[in-house]
Amino acid sequence: MRIKLILALALLGLLVISTSMPGQTFWTHKDLVFGQVAAGGGYETVINATNRGTLAYSGTMYLFTGEGQQWNPTVNGTPVSNGAVSVSIPPGVTRSFHITVNGGVQAGMALIMTPSAANDNFLEGNLTYFVHSGSSVIDSIGVPPSNEFYLSTVAFEDFSTIALALNNGTADPYRIAQITLRLFNENNLNVATKGLILGSVSRTAMFLSEYFPGTTLGRGRLEISTPFNPIFGTALTLVNNQFSSLPLAGSPRAYRFTTDTPAFGITTEGDASLWADGVYVRGYVRFTSLNGSPLTSPETYFLAGRLTESTLRVSFFADSNNVVFGGTSANVYIRIVNFAFSASSLNDVNDIFVVTWVDPTFSGGTYAYGTTRTGTMTMNRTN
Repeated sequence: MRIKLILALALLGLLVISTSMPGQTFWTHKDLVFGQVAAGGGYETVINATNRGTLAYSGTMYLFTGEGQQWNPTVNGTPVSNGAVSVSIPPGVTRSFHITVNGGVQAGMALIMTPSAANDNFLEGNLTYFVHSGSSVIDSIGVPPSNEFYLSTVAFEDFSTIALALNNGTADPYRIAQITLRLFNENNLNVATKGLILGSVSRTAMFLSEYFPGTTLGRGRLEISTPFNPIFGTALTLVNNQFSSLPLAGSPRAYRFTTDTPAFGITTEGDASLWADGVYVRGYVRFTSLNGSPLTSPETYFLAGRLTESTLRVSFFADSNNVVFGGTSANVYIRIVNFAFSASSLNDVNDIFVVTWVDPTFSGGTYAYGTTRTGTMTMNRTN
């Protein structure tokens, strides 16, 4: 359908945020960010949001055009003023926001945000495009909220059908997003690489064939990475004038690591995986060697933490039946400054691999409850 082609092309012009953007960091389950909203020309966007907290959610829906200006469509039958709509959702209640425009297709973006960081209210939701023909709905397309990422991957069957829109969603003029696009064929051969620079509140939006002119490719994947400042965006497939939305989410990086904790006489080797949703970092750490000897049963633990101002802070809990820490329970904290997901090697030269023992006993001696010992850690990226 021609109308779907028009919308798909219109969506490529999104993801610009004006300098009046209300915040610098999107908080998962506290804010809802939709990088593509379309209305008019037979299209209606509906955002459904629910508060499963115990107190009311109070915030604002900010609407911007593709050029980063205030957008004033109609929301729930009322024209928007100054690109903003007050949002109040009592606990357990779901609200729907119908975004419409009289006339041709218009495209923009929507951010529902709150200044409150309280844990007693939070927001979840989704967006749906409805395609109208007269009074009938003839199609619909669901879109999840956008997420910030440092590394994301788009797998595709046909290179020529993929469009990509990326956004540096910060109003801070000093936070420049340095983006690398790496294109791989189906046999994992890196066939092309492109660098992009996105200043504050700026965007890029094109088909992959425009990012990589002259490239002929069928099936493959695109890897999108930025070292320090997270970005967000959306990929679209356009086949026979039918389009689908492909949400971009964080992809994992893999590492080999070594640690040395002199106070306990322990050295280890292992591997780890890390991925990020904005500032939130998760992953796994697996110890495969202790003091130079391979472990018969490698020990794996779940990591959680955050990455802010280029400093990675993650921690994990080792159960009491572990071998690496002498059979005693331990909380382990890792801090690496100048961390970047694109870096090939990372070192904590300031003795910041920290182990805090929970159980006061240890095979090499006895320590008081809560004793902290520091060490060093080196990580080498493998993917």
